[in-house]
This record gives sequence, C-alpha cells and structure tokens, in this order.
Amino acid sequence: MTTGPNTGTGTTSVVGMIEAQMKLIMQAIDLTGNNQLIEPTTSACSAYVDDIRNALRGTVWGAGACKSWYVNDKGENDTLYPYSASTFRRDHETLQLDDFSLYARS
Repeated sequence: MTTGPNTGTGTTSVVGMIEAQMKLIMQAIDLTGNNQLIEPTTSACSAYVDDIRNALRGTVWGAGACKSWYVNDKGENDTLYPYSASTFRRDHETLQLDDFSLYARS
C-alpha cells in the first residue's frame, strides 16, 4: 500500500512520497523473494504512529481547534505527514530490518 495513513503532504507533491515507498517495497521484495513473508512489528508501528501524532500536534493541521477534513472524529490527523518530503525520503530510504518480522512461507 502506498499513500496510506500519514503520507499526504500539505506543501508538496505526494509523488516523492510514493517513490520513497516504492524503494522500500522493492527492498522488501529483494530481501524476501518468494520464500519469506515480511510484516512490521507491533512495536515499530506503535512508535511510528506515536511520533507522527506527537509531531502533528504542533502543526497548523493538528493544533488547537483546527477543523478540517484532515482531522477525524477523535481529533487525530491520519492524513498528513508532519515533516518535509525530504525528511520522509531520508527516513524511508533503507528498510530497517529490526522493525520487521520475517516468516518462512508455508
């Protein structure tokens, strides 16, 4: 899945985000081939979501009483990425194997 939760930007094209995600997907395919399955760990997902939500609190899309389609009924912004597109590309350049579990295909 590309352009999923918190990959949208309010300041630039999402194309760069998709390209960065495709590089990670290709790394996962190269790593696992046809013999393994790959899955993000629960702890890595939780840490990532916590970081994103904390960073969004200080933005125009997450601070105060901002009312927009970006914010859900719980007051959470599951749409936008709070950092720059270059930060996204840098932080998503290399698959972090510690954040994934690999399983043998049965």
